[in-house]
Amino acid sequence: MESTDRTLFNTIECMLFVAGDPVPVTEIARVLDLSLAVAKGALGEMEQIYKAEGRGIQLLVTADTAQLVSNRDYTSAVKDLL
Repeated sequence: MESTDRTLFNTIECMLFVAGDPVPVTEIARVLDLSLAVAKGALGEMEQIYKAEGRGIQLLVTADTAQLVSNRDYTSAVKDLL
């Protein structure tokens, strides 16, 4: 992965973490001065990376929004914690 991709992915990840709620993809594109196609492409790549690595946090991307969510594979541990 190129460093520009890494920086973009890290920036989007930070934005989504702080937001908590679903963020419109159009807002991600606007804030980062990206075309909608580039923003959607980055989110799609990020979603695949999260899934492939089986992280505890997953990226949920819909047609219009993106959000960081907990991985359902770890629901039992989360329930025990809460």
